[in-house]
Amino acid sequence: MNLTPFRRHREVRNFRSLQDEINDMFDQVWRGFEQPGLPGTDLAAFAPRVDASESDDEFRITADLPGMSEDDVQIEVTGDVLTLRGEKKEEKEEKKRDYHLVERSSGSFRRSFQLPAGADVEHAAAEFNNGVMTVTVPKNAVVGNGVRRIAINAK
Repeated sequence: MNLTPFRRHREVRNFRSLQDEINDMFDQVWRGFEQPGLPGTDLAAFAPRVDASESDDEFRITADLPGMSEDDVQIEVTGDVLTLRGEKKEEKEEKKRDYHLVERSSGSFRRSFQLPAGADVEHAAAEFNNGVMTVTVPKNAVVGNGVRRIAINAK
């Protein structure tokens, strides 16, 4: 009878050990599937960080696009949906005396946002400054149904 609690304790410890091994196995499998946009991830899964805000006068979307220029990005409004899309290409070349290394990678993104009622897409504007794009959509208008491309102004 004195060995019964010891035996149960050992069984529980073995079960916990098995659970730990299974958890480690799943951690190893999922390590290759990191969040898009985080360091160490594949550029093909690039997803820019975006902030959306609203003031009394306007709706504002700010996107972090490091390493990109305004020529790499397009902004369209279709009905009440604003879509940011772009492609990021990187090339790294290193020449040394005994080797020549060229690495290329590219990835694209597409982010869509439903604009609230009252967004004046006819007067929407976008600015691009040091890898940060800000799209401003004034308020107080009826949302249209056509497609409109928004020009990006570089600073």
